[in-house]
Amino acid sequence: MDGIQATSAAVAAENLPGAHKDFDRGYTPPISGLLVRTVVPSPLVRWILPARIRHKNKNDVVFISDRSIEVKEYLGDSLREVITKDDFDSTIRAARVIGTPPIPLTAKKPNDLDAIIKEEEVDEASADSMELDVFASPEVPPQILVLAMESGSKDKLLFLFAYYDLSHRIRFLSFEHPLLYHKRYAERLGKLVAVDPRSRAMAVAATSGSFIVYTLKSMAQLREEVESPAGLLQDKFVPVLGERLMKLDGIILRIEFLHPRREDEYHVILLVVISMGERIKLRVYDWDSSKDLQTIKTGGDLLVKANKKCPLLLIPFTMTTGFILVSEDAMAVYWNIMTGSIKSDRLRLEHQDIKEPGSSRKMPLFTSWARPTRREDWNLENDAFYLCREDGSVKFVEFHRDNLPRLTKSEVGGISINVDTAFAVLDDDGIGKYHMGGRSYDMLVAAGDMSGGILMRFEARKWPEPQQSIPNWAPMMDFCTAHVAPDLESDAARPSVSYESQIHGHERLFGCFGRGKDHGAVGEIQTGVEASSRINFEVNSGITGMWILPDVSGSPNSTCVLMTDPEDMTTLLRIQNNGSSAEEIVDFEDLCGIDLDSVTLAAGSTLANIVIQITKRSMRALSPTLGSRFIHTFERETIKLAHIEGQSSAVLVATNNNFLHYGEFFITNREIALSWEADQNSPFSLSSEASCVYLVKVEQYMFAFVGTTAGQLHLFSVGLETGFLLILTRDFHEEFGICDSIAVIARDSETKAWPLMAVVCGLRNGSVHSFFFDAIDNNVMLELTEFRSLGTTTVTIRSDASSCSGPGHLCSRALVSCAEDICRLYYQPSRLASKQTVIHSVIQSIWLSALDQPGFRQSSIMCIAQSDPWIFDRDSVSGLLFCINDSRLHLTELDYGLRSSPIVRKMPVPGTPSRIIFSRLVNKLVVAFTTIRVRESQDNRDRERSRKTRLLFPTLMFLDPNGRHMQDLQEPPYGISDLSTSNPQKLPLGVPKNIGPSGTKVLGLMEWRPSVLGKEFPLLVVNTLRARRDGRADSGSIQVYHITRGTPNIVVIELKHNISFDKPVYSLASYGASSLVFCSGTTLCLRTMTDVDGVLKWILMPSYELNTRAIHISVREPYIYLSTASNSVMVFKVEDTLLVPQISDASGRPGFHHLLVPSHSLILATNMEKTVMGLWQSPEPPLDNSSRTVFEAVLPESIRKLCEGAIKPPWLTIPETSPKAIIGSSMDGSFHHFKLLKEETWRLLRFIQNMAERNRTICPHTYAEPPATHIEPSVREKCMDIKGDLLYRLLDRGPPDTAALLRDMLEKEPDPDRRGYDFDTREARQQRFFDIVDIALEPTSLQDRIEAVVGFLRREILLPVL
Repeated sequence: MDGIQATSAAVAAENLPGAHKDFDRGYTPPISGLLVRTVVPSPLVRWILPARIRHKNKNDVVFISDRSIEVKEYLGDSLREVITKDDFDSTIRAARVIGTPPIPLTAKKPNDLDAIIKEEEVDEASADSMELDVFASPEVPPQILVLAMESGSKDKLLFLFAYYDLSHRIRFLSFEHPLLYHKRYAERLGKLVAVDPRSRAMAVAATSGSFIVYTLKSMAQLREEVESPAGLLQDKFVPVLGERLMKLDGIILRIEFLHPRREDEYHVILLVVISMGERIKLRVYDWDSSKDLQTIKTGGDLLVKANKKCPLLLIPFTMTTGFILVSEDAMAVYWNIMTGSIKSDRLRLEHQDIKEPGSSRKMPLFTSWARPTRREDWNLENDAFYLCREDGSVKFVEFHRDNLPRLTKSEVGGISINVDTAFAVLDDDGIGKYHMGGRSYDMLVAAGDMSGGILMRFEARKWPEPQQSIPNWAPMMDFCTAHVAPDLESDAARPSVSYESQIHGHERLFGCFGRGKDHGAVGEIQTGVEASSRINFEVNSGITGMWILPDVSGSPNSTCVLMTDPEDMTTLLRIQNNGSSAEEIVDFEDLCGIDLDSVTLAAGSTLANIVIQITKRSMRALSPTLGSRFIHTFERETIKLAHIEGQSSAVLVATNNNFLHYGEFFITNREIALSWEADQNSPFSLSSEASCVYLVKVEQYMFAFVGTTAGQLHLFSVGLETGFLLILTRDFHEEFGICDSIAVIARDSETKAWPLMAVVCGLRNGSVHSFFFDAIDNNVMLELTEFRSLGTTTVTIRSDASSCSGPGHLCSRALVSCAEDICRLYYQPSRLASKQTVIHSVIQSIWLSALDQPGFRQSSIMCIAQSDPWIFDRDSVSGLLFCINDSRLHLTELDYGLRSSPIVRKMPVPGTPSRIIFSRLVNKLVVAFTTIRVRESQDNRDRERSRKTRLLFPTLMFLDPNGRHMQDLQEPPYGISDLSTSNPQKLPLGVPKNIGPSGTKVLGLMEWRPSVLGKEFPLLVVNTLRARRDGRADSGSIQVYHITRGTPNIVVIELKHNISFDKPVYSLASYGASSLVFCSGTTLCLRTMTDVDGVLKWILMPSYELNTRAIHISVREPYIYLSTASNSVMVFKVEDTLLVPQISDASGRPGFHHLLVPSHSLILATNMEKTVMGLWQSPEPPLDNSSRTVFEAVLPESIRKLCEGAIKPPWLTIPETSPKAIIGSSMDGSFHHFKLLKEETWRLLRFIQNMAERNRTICPHTYAEPPATHIEPSVREKCMDIKGDLLYRLLDRGPPDTAALLRDMLEKEPDPDRRGYDFDTREARQQRFFDIVDIALEPTSLQDRIEAVVGFLRREILLPVL
């Protein structure tokens, strides 16, 4: 037997049933897998780098996180998401940019004025040609991103840039260069990266001991080698020319290249800041870039003076060979570095007020700097940069070469957030915005540190102006799920619904995050597409219809909104654009040609520039450019329904006597005319009343869709000469299956992809029916392909105008609204090898948001409308989504990206939150947080000085989950708001209340409903820790509050018990009808509340001494489950008066949290080693009391909390019998979904994962070093996890590409260098895969198993959770 056969045989034997039987008790643990996928990615951003890594005409900004990068495009006043790359499968330690961007107009010399004026005269055609230039042919961009990656024992440098392929899709081209590996982490290279200003060299340093210097190819040389007529050559992209390892003693604090004199073409200068004991040294290396790196030489070390503190920032000058070392309170300026007479001086930084006094005992530190773009001639003599402090204070400093070291300018501002290293000044093209080569403002961007980020405009002598928020919800301190019941006026008005019944239904996800009174928040975590509200204003209630029209007065800077209200009136509003970002909205009714006294049934503007309005009695048309108007009146009939087709200026109406009429408007002799179908005098008669009508033009054919109250959908071919020709009819068989709205969308409006169109119907019963519609070569097909229930009220369908690719083309997406939900819907149909059709629908929630109202939550959606981007001026309201939410009209910018993204609705909290729960008793969120108060007292040593003391108070607050009752938060009134008394208090929502003395921290919140003598008590239990400054040991307490709901805005709360303990109470849970189990210090305790002579008293029950504290406790009687600081899971059983140990995790890993999964007899446990485990709880404890590990998954970050919840998108229908989703959160703000898998499902997914890990397309940076496992799935616990994010990459390419890629992986020949990890032949691999498919999947009519697997993967991986 050879090696391959032996390995395959071993894997097969390992997978035999019963191979892992527990012989101690005769029980066998289940074979169960764990699917892990990211639901919400981490929002943490480490660095922000302006870098044109796509194209010279694309002003990109790269947001770099720990394991991903996000490319955004800077549009002058906002940042727009372009693409995210998250397939590195390793950690990013450092990042820099090589290459130089094109010189913007703001940086050109004054003598280039003529050129500047010519460039500022760029018209719309020139802008379009620039856009076409982006897609002309792939090319190397001006700049390249360099990442230092940490991946196990294979650290590397990654050079990459983006480009557009021939299909206009963004691709990445990369080159990997290995880094020398050291076992000691401090000596591993990649901690610091520096790039020469002219991109001739690069240095990569470790924390201590060594650094490497690289010689780089010029960008011109790279373009010459990589670009070719056939496209970009991957194997020719090698930026590195040579390298040299440099050794040194000490810790490397900073490393940076200095700017040589401009005439020194080949001079390279590298500065290294070294810490040796208590001394800090500066060492300069320099060499000739035209020669070998062996010529590197160094001068003597320069010792930093003792009074200069450890440098926080190293900033090189551009105007001279010098630099600045920034410390806590000063700048050390060095210049004349290479002249032999180094000069230095120390400048004290002016004191800046602390943004949030009391948040720390120390002064905030400077964490980052950025240099703005200035004119080229200005840079010869001057230098300027922004310094940013961690509390958001920004200092602008400016130097002149002849005045060193004195400052020529020093200004102070702020960006009102906490900042770490993610801070940058954005470059700007300056086209059409700046004059005379000078810029009037700088645009700063920063990602928040325990706060949100911001894009801020800084202009001289003006207050900074925020432009855009950058969401951040990390670190996530705690989260909960909430089934929010409808608000009722009082408890007495509530229906008699059992407490348990409230836990069923849709739940929402809330978390708490942020630091300090300005940034603490509770947020609702949602995913979907953001519709950011630009402006909103009050409109009449009950609007039933809305349409967007060009200004009928002919003004190019305004737009009209036509609305119909229930009072049989039409309201016309004009939105004026005054040339700035603000828009003025005024009532506008003085217009001839628009009927404002009737109900409008349909309105619109056509490609022929004809504005049409249809009311119950008339059709009106006007041309603003020609001044022509036309009115057609219906004398004998009343119009009930109407639709306008903008491409042909066609109209379709249904009247009260069930007749259909078709007509077309046209212009003749500068006048508007109307033609009707040939048989207008004998119009087509419907057998039942019409419920909706819709016109669509496909090629040269016009089709009419008509829904009826009989539950039918008719399809007609219609024309002026032919009239109505009924082609086919489809029936809606379910109850209230009446079609109220229709939209026809295309998969790809520029190709003849088969089938071409989808007909989406919104029904009165809250469901959506989708048909595939093909109308090519007179072969009309209308087949039902999907049914989806969205709610219980009527569904409104609209085409998404922003998805239209050109004039007269069909939109590729639809907008769907039902009650308070808005969604975006599109389809990905694919043609199979079997000639069958498989449709793949994608639906995304749309969430309204507002920059000035972070807690805004959308409610009932009355109407939605859009402007056609091919009819309206692109600079006006083109593509905006108009939405009436309750009685407010919102003008929103809809994110056109196809990926759903996290959207967090924030409710401010005046402190640093730590715990959150949802109280079903009062239907509110309960959040515990810490507030800081600074107390001044007289200093006993110096009576002229005051002494400041920081006091930290535990605070409690109730919040409405919908945010409707939030109040402006003021400084908490500590003297009045003490809840330590036993008197009932009425606590308004959003008002913080102190619940303990200074130094107390809330460690846990729990809602408890104990029952004593048949009486239930609605209680809130708080466990705390109190830290003392007087040297005494920390103590703790359990506080029990009685809570009831008063009015919807009031919670009545009363302290019933305050039990003090000598040790902190780290965790607690309820046990039985009236008992609490908790951990005080390292003691596990059980106490029972009982009635003694009519008084509730606590009786001490058994206790057990643990080795370490219990961080989390849960109960499933008679068992008590613990996650402790030294063990991920410990299980106890209550027997009489004893707590008896049952089982524990044999690995003894420090635990964080756990979740019981009784249906699988599993305990899902997390620990501090970034592992999630499935521990099996046997019916009887094993002899060694060690639990069996069923599966083990390693994640990028530790999961701090696990929770079950019926969370799902509002539009997703899940059977009531389906298990709740298991969600876990990490400190970095990411949320993961965990799903237990049956053996056959796990085996199929693991087989695909094992192949994908070896595929360069799916794992482009790790495919060459896949895990040392066989492709045949192994049931070892460390092989039982499924990486959902990796499989998502396989599916993200679209169904046809996914199937092709899966076939390629199956048909790939085995790698002879990987003997023992693959099958002997590709045929053997294919056969084994198909055997697994036949077992895992239900019998399918599809002949192609690959397509069946693709559909299965989409259901398992792409089904949204939030």
